[in-house]
This record gives sequence, C-alpha cells and structure tokens, in this order.
Amino acid sequence: MPSLDILIPTKGRPEQLAITLTSISSQDFSAISGAVNLYILDNGEFSAFYKNEFARLLDLLALRGIKTFYLKRSNCRGIFWIRQELYQVSSGDVVLYLDDDVVLTPGFIQNLWFGVVNLGINLTTGFIVDVDGLSQESVTNAGHAIRATIERTVNTLKSGRAVVIGSDWMELLSATGATLMFKRSDFNRVGAWEKLAPAFENNYTSWAEDLGLCVALKSLGSAFVSVRDLAFHFTVKKRSFAGFHLSEAYSEFLVKNYGIAFPSDIGINHPEVSPDVLPVIATLKSHFKHFGI
Repeated sequence: MPSLDILIPTKGRPEQLAITLTSISSQDFSAISGAVNLYILDNGEFSAFYKNEFARLLDLLALRGIKTFYLKRSNCRGIFWIRQELYQVSSGDVVLYLDDDVVLTPGFIQNLWFGVVNLGINLTTGFIVDVDGLSQESVTNAGHAIRATIERTVNTLKSGRAVVIGSDWMELLSATGATLMFKRSDFNRVGAWEKLAPAFENNYTSWAEDLGLCVALKSLGSAFVSVRDLAFHFTVKKRSFAGFHLSEAYSEFLVKNYGIAFPSDIGINHPEVSPDVLPVIATLKSHFKHFGI
C-alpha cells in the first residue's frame, strides 16, 4: 500500500494557498490505499495561520483522512533548499510537489498517481493553465489564449516531436515545477536533491531546481504530462529570480551529472509508449467544450 506525500513550499500567499488546499480537499483519493500526508513549509515573513481560513482548511483535510504537517522557516535560502527540506522531512513512497497557487480539477492527483504507480512512469505532471497571463515570461499554458495554446500542443504532437501513452499522456518536453509526482525510490536512484545541491551552494536564490528534477527523473526512462486533468495556475506578476535564462554553469552541471541539460533531448524508454498521437489530440481538443471555445 504505497503512501503519498504532498509537499507545498509557500511564502506570503495565504489566500492562494487556501485555494490550493481547498482543491486538494476535493480530490478523489479512492485509488490511494496507503496514507496521504501533506507537508507545508512556510518561508514567509508572517505565518499563513494569521488567516483564520488556513487552520479551518487543515481541519477539513483531516476530515478527509489527510495528516498535515506545517513547518515555519523564515530563513530558508531559496526554493531549492525549501524543496530539499520538504523532501527530507517526509517519507512517503510517492511524492507530489505542488505550488502554493494552483487549483486542481477533482481527478488530478488520482490521474498522476495512476501514471506513476500503475503505468510505472518515472515522472508525471499535469496540463497547467495560467489563469490570467500576468507574467511576461510564463512557464505555463496561457489561459487567456487557451485555444491557441492547445492548438500549438497539437501541432507539436503532429510534428512527431513527442510520443504518447494511450489517450491521456504526452511526453514531457520542457521542465515544470507546479505539479510533479514521482516515486521516492526513483529520485533517490538519481541522487535526489543532494546530487543537485552543489549547483545551488553559491547561489541561494537561483531558480531551475525543477529543471534538474525533471532531467534527473526523465533520464531514468520516462516523463509524461497528463492532458486530461488540468491545474489552473495563478502566475505572480513578478518572480523572485531575474529571468528564465539558463546559466552556462548550470547547463554544464546537468550535462556532467545526467548527460543532458533539457528534458526535450532525453528519449523515452517505456513499454507502452506509442507514436499514435491521435487519441491524445482528441483529449486535448475535448477541453474546447469545457472552456466554451
């Protein structure tokens, strides 16, 4: 009975975090027979508990059988170190990292779980939609132009740049950090966060820790995006790092440790992989109806 740990880093966004917790409480966990635990590491100046709704939401999660752990750390050096500490204090067989500003559709977690536990995918994530498109350099799919976003994804599939599994899973081609699920044993096999730590020792606020995780896990054979269930992302106007340009030193570090620097350059090795992209395209286009477009 494998267990699931949900790990959420947060900093100064109690309202968004409350919405994320609400969407977690509405998830279907029936396929998960082991324990479900939630770990929150708060790196903000003020505790999220200053919002009364936060405590009540933890009570709601407890009613769902989810045990919650809240850690307050005002001196964490950056997102890499927060992710690492969350990983180290938890112990579940399967790990799910969530951003503190996402809203999940009800089947989201169960679908990622099926991909990891039943299909044996090394890394699963969801189709993430940026609700308002406030960021000039968004790392998610633009919600204000969702038809164009989906059509661009369809064109990627038609071009043969990505393989699929069934009707739900499209190969992960670029890194994402908002929703990531994997087996702890898989991440440990590639050195987990300890292997990535040297790249962040001298740059505490550096980003792209999620890129390292995606590269490391896809190097084991497989990383896929579920196109059936959506996560809605409330992108911040200003990020805590300068931009999305990948440093030469970090690229060299990834190549040295994993043989490659980008997920798109890593091939898939999975028994159920298929070049038949039409079922996945049909699933993507089914979202047009839900968005009313």
